[in-house]
Amino acid sequence: MEKNDFKVDPAGDNIVELAFNTPKDGTNAYGAWWLYGVKKDGLDTSFFVTSPNLHKKLSEYGKGAKLNIKKEEYAPNKYAWEVHALGGSMKSNPIQTTASNNSMPDNRTLDIHKQVCLKLATQSIEKFDIKVIEERMYQLLDVLHGSRANPVLEKVKEVFDGKVIEEEKLPF
Repeated sequence: MEKNDFKVDPAGDNIVELAFNTPKDGTNAYGAWWLYGVKKDGLDTSFFVTSPNLHKKLSEYGKGAKLNIKKEEYAPNKYAWEVHALGGSMKSNPIQTTASNNSMPDNRTLDIHKQVCLKLATQSIEKFDIKVIEERMYQLLDVLHGSRANPVLEKVKEVFDGKVIEEEKLPF
């Protein structure tokens, strides 16, 4: 049986068409692997993938998608996989995000969100004003979580509501 696979040409374009919706997969002593069935230059061939990042990018597309796969240098001796669609379409089941599925993040995540938004709100003003900082923090949390009615925002508001903080008592 003839082995008919191709290796990515790092100096040029690697235009392929996916032959299946999902690859074969497995693990070995070196870790996870994925074997994609593709058409390259009109020939049925396979493409062996060991990079989880490349697999993630390829798995967004289904059978019939025409893709250009490149390995591009973004810094000296540092490479990243690039996958550009030339035809076909992405799969129809995109990954849901926290903001869209309305699940409540854990307390640690809430605390991190609050700290980051407070820091950004503080850095974005010229003159210290706790009310302006509070409003900007809520606006940033609104962008982060999608809605002012979100329970995350209500939990964060508990920290500020009804409290007056003197400027000299702030830790920053």
